[in-house]
Amino acid sequence: MLGTNGVSTPVQSGGTVPLVTPPQGGRVIFLGVRATNVDPCAVKITGAIRDPATKQVRVDARTVNLSPSGDGYGVSVDSSISSFANVPVCPNEWASTDAFDQPSRSS
Repeated sequence: MLGTNGVSTPVQSGGTVPLVTPPQGGRVIFLGVRATNVDPCAVKITGAIRDPATKQVRVDARTVNLSPSGDGYGVSVDSSISSFANVPVCPNEWASTDAFDQPSRSS
């Protein structure tokens, strides 16, 4: 995930994720990828979040080119938000609770 400081870090199970303001407004979770044994060109990544109460899901999918990380992996590029899934969380008119400080499930 890409943080508000522009640096990506791994998502931890049960951890928190930053809600970031993208250029188009609102709030999103930027979810990236670190992968090996795949062609780094034209990789389709999908990020999703589900409201545990209503079971509604919000999804963002896009095709990206991964950048070599030097250790055999291809990664989303911190300086390019277009290489991350931009999962929308705000405005939040689809969930039963506020997105801030609330548990959700992501994929």
